Amino acid sequence: MIDFNDAPRQAQTRFEDAEARRDRIAAGLKRSARDFIRFLYPKAAFTGHDARIGDIYGQDGESMSIEFAGERAGLWTDHATGEGGDLLTLWALAHNLDPNRDFARVLTECENWLGGAPPVYASQRHDSIASQPRKAQQPKTLERIYVYRDRDGKPTGVEQRRYTKADGSKTFVPFVNDSPGMLPSSRPLYGMEHWHNQSTIVFVEGEKCADALNAIGIPSASAIGGANTTLEKTDWSPLAGKEVILWPDHDYPRPSDGLQPGYDFMRRVGAWLRALGCTVRELRPPQDKPDKWDAYDAIEEGFDVVAFLRPPAVPEHGLSGFWLDELAYAYEPELVEGLIPANGVGVIYGPSSAGKSFIAVDWSIRLASGVRILDRWTEGAGVLYFAAEGQAGLRKRLVAARAEHGLDGVELPFNYLPALLDLSRAETGDVERLCQYAEEVSAEMAQRGRALKVIVVDTLAASAPSADENAQKDMGPVMLAFHRMALRLGAVVLLVAHTGKDVTRGLRGWSGIRANADFAIECRVEKDEETGETTRRSVWFEKSKDGPDGFTLTDYHLRQRIVGLKHSGEPDTTCWVEYGAPEPAAPAGKKAQEVYSGAYLQIIHILRDEAKTTGEVANELRLERSNVGKKLRTLQEDGVVFSRDDGPRKIWVLCNDVLPTSVEQKQ
Repeated sequence: MIDFNDAPRQAQTRFEDAEARRDRIAAGLKRSARDFIRFLYPKAAFTGHDARIGDIYGQDGESMSIEFAGERAGLWTDHATGEGGDLLTLWALAHNLDPNRDFARVLTECENWLGGAPPVYASQRHDSIASQPRKAQQPKTLERIYVYRDRDGKPTGVEQRRYTKADGSKTFVPFVNDSPGMLPSSRPLYGMEHWHNQSTIVFVEGEKCADALNAIGIPSASAIGGANTTLEKTDWSPLAGKEVILWPDHDYPRPSDGLQPGYDFMRRVGAWLRALGCTVRELRPPQDKPDKWDAYDAIEEGFDVVAFLRPPAVPEHGLSGFWLDELAYAYEPELVEGLIPANGVGVIYGPSSAGKSFIAVDWSIRLASGVRILDRWTEGAGVLYFAAEGQAGLRKRLVAARAEHGLDGVELPFNYLPALLDLSRAETGDVERLCQYAEEVSAEMAQRGRALKVIVVDTLAASAPSADENAQKDMGPVMLAFHRMALRLGAVVLLVAHTGKDVTRGLRGWSGIRANADFAIECRVEKDEETGETTRRSVWFEKSKDGPDGFTLTDYHLRQRIVGLKHSGEPDTTCWVEYGAPEPAAPAGKKAQEVYSGAYLQIIHILRDEAKTTGEVANELRLERSNVGKKLRTLQEDGVVFSRDDGPRKIWVLCNDVLPTSVEQKQ
């Protein structure tokens, strides 16, 4: 008989949660932080609580600190760039690995190091660095502190401190609330107190140049870290919609790679700013200037800065393009994700009484306030609403929509322009007048924190009264004018238009209107064939150049709202948009007022004459207040009535022109 109790114990497979493994390895590195740092950077200089090295690649210097004691043990910060992280990230970057993509490899290699067996290539790297003598650190002197401030001049807690070494070289260290370390995730721009209310800004590489320009009255900004700044972590929004002149340092090509850091940096900044609706112009310093020549040097030597900043004479052809090497990718968010692009011409159309203007008004208010549209992400945008017809009615609709969104008293980047313009004839000059007005509005909107991104033209027909809607020779130039306007202003032009007599044929007029639009949205109306009353309203996504189309976005209803009183004392009303599923079908052949019976019908007749409180309705019907309140809430759910505050009282108002034609009969 074999006794297995005497057999050697077999190795057991150890299963460990990935997160637990990561935490175990990270904790081990933290406990051995001093030895870990010494292995990675044999040339690092150790103080009482941290180690100093030039950068993540182990160069001489003190720009990077790695904590090995106290609460911050295991954290590192590159003070030159503001980057930082933990020891796992440091291992990855030091060995040219991606901290995310190569994370499994990083864990294994760090686990091996903790076990005393580092990878061969890591040991070779260690020996290579250790064999290089460490240069003696030069004493440095604090030369200048640059304080970052908000638009009111109050310090933001962020400073950039410039130190000068004995050999004349300079180093920069960012401080946050008087402590060197990690910068905030959203880094401010420098000099905001000088330029926040200006429409034209000069952007330079460093704070020294910005101070020099601001001192002579030229609004100037810069970013933390200069050409080494991380664009994604800088808050560029205060520059949105402004004209920005980029003044790069005149860097000579580097012998190592032939790059000119200043010019390359400004090209990347330019692409980023154009995505924010900025008008960008990049300067080219004179080629005979010395290496590193910048705005500060220009002022010191008496260079004619004003003439240098003046825009060049416009060539006769008036065209301006870009060289391919001047272009850089920058994500351009859509105004409404999957629905409205950031730039171009679109049309929203439908038959009379469909409510297309109400939709345009509602979406404009939502864009100006940054509220989602149909649960889609929305980029906040400045709006110019050009009312070419029905100005009095549109004013009421805007007031009602603002109130429904709870925005009374809120300052919005929304400008309403009631005007009679003819955009169909070049000789009238109305297109140029509208563009100039839009540019003035855009400059003012920038002070409200939004760039002008939407110009609503309500309606297309009224804005081009001299044009034949069916003729290409008339409508072609009109559509071209709108596209030029959109390109010039960096905005979306949204045209409100009509369908023809036969609504099934879609947009009224020349077929090229739809063909030339970047997107098209139709407001559809379904009616009862016998009564002619509306049974359903829906928004149909008709056309998209860069995404899916041909589907219903939502159903919607028009709800009545009292916006004031007429001279007679009668309520002055308009409508607002409510989105939702269509109401259930009504019994065949019954009109809206016939759907209800008994007390429900009596309540409708009472409110038809005058808005009343629950108690007043209950007194007239001689019914219990609670019973009447329940019926009123049911009618409210059906969209027949709505409540509003009238001083200290809550009154019930009948939606006269939007009574549902399809609800189940109430007994």
